[in-house]
Amino acid sequence: HGSFANLGELADAWSIKHPQAREELAHTAHSRISASSPMLAAKDAAVHMGLAPQTLAKMRLEGSSPPYFKVGRRVLYKREELDAWLALKRRRSTSDAGDA
Repeated sequence: HGSFANLGELADAWSIKHPQAREELAHTAHSRISASSPMLAAKDAAVHMGLAPQTLAKMRLEGSSPPYFKVGRRVLYKREELDAWLALKRRRSTSDAGDA
């Protein structure tokens, strides 16, 4: 499909730090993530939030991740809940503690 540069939403800190994964992400994420889908698998949720899948898994273990559903062996996230969770993390400076 298109090049990595054409997938602007994938140009995040994680993909920049992991150049070996860029082409795979560009190819698979483009075909798997639908803007109209309300639910995202864990890997897709990580891409949506600009995190490594392992980081999101660790956050689930620690209890610091966004709300998720466990359906069999699959972990699913509601896209709107991811966006709401990210909005709560917004800061204006490094001294901004945000909401507790």
